Amino acid sequence: MTPDLKPGDWVALSSMPDDPDPIPRGTSGKVLRIVSIGNGQSQVEIEWENGRTLSAVVPPDRLVKLPYQHSQKKCLCATSMVYIDPDCFCVCHFP
Repeated sequence: MTPDLKPGDWVALSSMPDDPDPIPRGTSGKVLRIVSIGNGQSQVEIEWENGRTLSAVVPPDRLVKLPYQHSQKKCLCATSMVYIDPDCFCVCHFP
């Protein structure tokens, strides 16, 4: 379940391991709806900034809740881990 997410929240994708054509890691979007699908999983419908309409299934997909809406932009990152850069509030990652 995703108790800390609600419709209207902004998220960024951390990982989508089971999808053959996943949303790119770091893509952000607005949560539209959350539906419990059993076994501790939720389907999170997201309006992605890149125009895709694929929902996230949490878990195994992982989302990072963002502090507010932002536009995607490049950030300089000091680590190989996915994290929110506090200077620009975007999700930074290395492949």
